[in-house]
Amino acid sequence: MGSIYVKSGEIQFWGSPTNPTPVGIAFSVDCCPCGCWFYYDTFNIADTTTPPNFYEVSPSDWGISGFNLVEDYSTGTDGTANAQIICTQEQPSDHAGEQQLYVEVIPEDGDIYYLWLCNTSSTSVTGGVEVIFECTTAPSQWTVTIGGDSVNYTGVTANGLGFVGLGACVDADSDMAKAWIIQSAEEGLWSEGVTVGSGRFSAIGHNNVSHLNVFDNYRVAELRDTAGNTCDDCFCRCLGIAMPKELTLTVVDATGRASCAGGYTCTLTWEWNAGTSRWKGNYTVVNGAYSQFFEWCLTCESAGDNDPSNPGQNFSLSLCSSTGCASVWPDGYLTVWEPTSASTCNPLLLRFGPMPMSITDLTCSMCYPPGSGDATGEFYIEVTL
Repeated sequence: MGSIYVKSGEIQFWGSPTNPTPVGIAFSVDCCPCGCWFYYDTFNIADTTTPPNFYEVSPSDWGISGFNLVEDYSTGTDGTANAQIICTQEQPSDHAGEQQLYVEVIPEDGDIYYLWLCNTSSTSVTGGVEVIFECTTAPSQWTVTIGGDSVNYTGVTANGLGFVGLGACVDADSDMAKAWIIQSAEEGLWSEGVTVGSGRFSAIGHNNVSHLNVFDNYRVAELRDTAGNTCDDCFCRCLGIAMPKELTLTVVDATGRASCAGGYTCTLTWEWNAGTSRWKGNYTVVNGAYSQFFEWCLTCESAGDNDPSNPGQNFSLSLCSSTGCASVWPDGYLTVWEPTSASTCNPLLLRFGPMPMSITDLTCSMCYPPGSGDATGEFYIEVTL
């Protein structure tokens, strides 16, 4: 099967981090003059010792058998140590260094599998980011590693055919990578400070010599199309810029009844939150005998934001927990704030507010005791790198 170029406004890949259940490929054609490139191979062809669109790195012995990609093909009973096979289908150059890769395997205890993303060569894994998937107890327990970062899985279940889906993605602009196992509700691996490079090829491999290694459903894709539209991105972006795990929140332009809160800051740290991910941070405004605790949550409503007239519109800010200083807000402490028109993505400055304060709020002890001090005031929140 060759490359597929889809003019699409919406696309889902099996086993993406935003759609973890293998549901197939769905797309809707619209008038957008752009498209999402991906290569997808089910290996549903006649048995062959020469898989089309792949380069076998010697001394591996790959082949297609029973509508699966296998290694070692000639024996059918064991594998070759450190076997590698490279997909020769090259993604477009527009977003070289940004790639998602997925494949399915049938694991046994002690198995080690590899994914290489953004290789610079169609004949070697040179320049690629290596992701290691080690199955300690099949199929449930795994350790996934990128460089010096790793995460353990304990609740993986194979699908009805015994396959487990392994996925990863990389972003050269932000030097970040992610990896995950599809049949698990556990947190994936997010690694920062990864050297990605500008390669456009992909590859897989294994180091399992005691049994025949079986693979299926190879999928490689670009994260964004030529216009910057999201294809199936792993990262939350502000006008193309991927957000890191930690951001900085600062209280600014605090006036009147809120003036003592100006300058307070905290780190917003990304948390998995059982799959409803967010950045979370808190601070306590202290003014003499009075204090007030604030805990903020920043969420990314969609992966991509590519409207220059509304930077950051895929983000929203809200309180994570109740505070007495929000009774005059539109929906109390449940108010959700969208970025104002003063927001920018490069440099990142997401501005939210104003958050009003009133002397009628008898549960707020931030700058004044309830019922005293300035009658009104307000403040803004700015989120930066």
